[in-house]
Amino acid sequence: MVSRRNVRVKVLQTLYALSRDPAQTPVWAESFYRQKIGEPYRLYLYSLYLLVRINSYARKDSAIKASKYLPTEEDLQPAERLSDNPVALSLEKNNGFQDLLKKENLLSLPDPDLLRQVYYAFLKTDAVRAYLAEPSPTESAHVEILLKLLKFVFQHELVKEHLEDHFPNLLDDESLVLGAAKRTIKSLPANTEFCQDHAPDPEVVVDFGENLLYHTVRDDQELMDIIAPSLQNWDPDRLAVLDMIILKMAVTEFLHCPTVPTKVTLNEYVDIAKEYSTPKSREFVNGVLDRLMKDLLEKGRIVKEGRGLLE
Repeated sequence: MVSRRNVRVKVLQTLYALSRDPAQTPVWAESFYRQKIGEPYRLYLYSLYLLVRINSYARKDSAIKASKYLPTEEDLQPAERLSDNPVALSLEKNNGFQDLLKKENLLSLPDPDLLRQVYYAFLKTDAVRAYLAEPSPTESAHVEILLKLLKFVFQHELVKEHLEDHFPNLLDDESLVLGAAKRTIKSLPANTEFCQDHAPDPEVVVDFGENLLYHTVRDDQELMDIIAPSLQNWDPDRLAVLDMIILKMAVTEFLHCPTVPTKVTLNEYVDIAKEYSTPKSREFVNGVLDRLMKDLLEKGRIVKEGRGLLE
């Protein structure tokens, strides 16, 4: 589930945190990175868990309405169909999923009042009304209502506030997590190991991410010596902190990530600078990295594996 772009951002966050507290060690940085890189997967699991909890609230809602002395016609509508949704039940009763929620300490996170408010808000939507009115919903209808619930949850202001409280990097990870959650819902009912399909890939997280972090931290002075001559009248001490970190990471990729094409590295870090640094950073980083790439290539310091990787 975690892409190289996501890994680069997590390494950037780690190096920025390290720059704010120079007393911290490389061991601390590695631990911080591993925590950061695990957040998208935890958010993915929790997103699915929220769907289960909100959906299953229909059982409690039906019991409350049934106990009314004079229930309305709307009260008598079979809202428990939401909680009886076989696709949702396959998720709710998946032991592997429940074990992961317990392992990640996510079971106690949902606020009961939040679940209630979101459930009743979702119940008023046209999508739910149409779903409850169907005589015999198809499996695709069961899947579609869960997809609509997922979209509704991530657009609900109270849920956004709740998620931001527990997942500080929500904005960075949201689109990645939503994509994975949608694929999971469309594949339900799934086997007991379905969550593992979206677990962080060691090749990306370790071989690429930890390698990138390790060399950027270890070779800090060497990277500075490489970058400084290409700054063209810019004082390195006056550069935006994130710009310098981005330059160091990119040079590290040039030198220590033989399977990543040089142009990919350059474009990725220019884009990251645009999103995470100052308004002028994109143009600045692009110019400096272009000069550095050409200089390192001329000196034979960039060695890539496979045809076409230098372009």
